[in-house]
Amino acid sequence: DTVDQLSQVIYAVKEGRVPIPDRPGFSKATERQFANIVGRMSIMPPWPLSLDLSGSFNPDAGDVDTGNATLRTSYEDVASFGLGYTFSRGANQEAWIAELGLTILEGTRLTYLGRYDAERGLFLENTVGLIYQTCCWAINLIYTHRDTDNPSDPKNSVWVNFELLTAPSRR
Repeated sequence: DTVDQLSQVIYAVKEGRVPIPDRPGFSKATERQFANIVGRMSIMPPWPLSLDLSGSFNPDAGDVDTGNATLRTSYEDVASFGLGYTFSRGANQEAWIAELGLTILEGTRLTYLGRYDAERGLFLENTVGLIYQTCCWAINLIYTHRDTDNPSDPKNSVWVNFELLTAPSRR
């Protein structure tokens, strides 16, 4: 129905999700000569411990833009725990990350991820997921709550993620 579509566009414009020529928005994004250089490395020795590192370097500014480090451990295929740190210079945020995973049935796992901003003393994000995995695919039902004041960033979201697995997974 054309009236419904028009009202949705008007609502999106009022909410600031659609760029308008006389207002700042995506159409007036700052262009850069080079994109960030992104790297990721995982160290997985034979014992149940891993270290995941990732980051991005902004060549225009000549500085590191984001960084993540997480140390994970697991007890057989029953439980896992991770503790990490993340920062983003562009968003001016740094946070501690905690991850928990628990196998509740064969192939079914319950997960939690929390990001805590120690400087402001609040949880930035809490995510709970339910994962069902076979040898070849996995499906995730994920709920996320974010502490945000930005109206274009939803506080609560639910989504379903389907993955085709090509290599052994350490969920």
